[in-house]
Amino acid sequence: MTNMCRVSSTSVVADIRGEGMQEKIKVLVVDDEYAITQNLEYALKKSEYAVFTALNGDDGLALFKQENPSVVILDIKMPGINGLKLLDIIKEDSPEVSVIMLTSMALNSDIERGLDNGADRYLVKDTTPAVVVSNVNAMLRSRGIKGNVIRHGIYSAVLEDNRLEVDSIPIECTLQEFKMMCALIKRPQQIFKRSQLITAVYGSEARSDRSIDQHVKRIRQKVKDAGLQVDPIRTVPTIGYKLGSA
Repeated sequence: MTNMCRVSSTSVVADIRGEGMQEKIKVLVVDDEYAITQNLEYALKKSEYAVFTALNGDDGLALFKQENPSVVILDIKMPGINGLKLLDIIKEDSPEVSVIMLTSMALNSDIERGLDNGADRYLVKDTTPAVVVSNVNAMLRSRGIKGNVIRHGIYSAVLEDNRLEVDSIPIECTLQEFKMMCALIKRPQQIFKRSQLITAVYGSEARSDRSIDQHVKRIRQKVKDAGLQVDPIRTVPTIGYKLGSA
């Protein structure tokens, strides 16, 4: 049995030292032109992103809900849900997700409409894949995601060795606890339903809501045991959880 494995489009890669798993930052590309999705997938994977692609809006929405990407790259004109409608759904559900519109619609009115609808950046399709990747990098830096480190306030997640830090103090945690904290740190303003956290932690593997509650309880206790007077995970009654305040 090898200690290197690939799961779900390289979204999770085993640490070569056999000491757990390394999570990559996820990017979703939705475009009905196969060549564009393939070129972007190649360029993004070279920059060590986990990449998911869809050729229509309906499949794109399904992948978005399943994979919880940090960045979405969207065409506008495509079969099923068009890009602007998908943008509305993404921003309503997860406002912290960065969205790049990548389209052949290059009139000023088109650009204004895309940005007014909530897109973070608007690029035309003659933009090279390398420039698209540079835009992805820049947006992640602006959100405190730099290389293999995700940060917000006093919370940091080092992806290359699954290390969680709170106020620069390392917190020992399991892989599942680390994945949950990564999801919360990536989207600090979002209130997560338990079902969303189950997907972030276990993927498609079925688990009960109580497993999330247990992870929350253990993380809180570990932070307390480290001598920190902060609650790393805030409970939102009747809804779920969000990242705690500093």
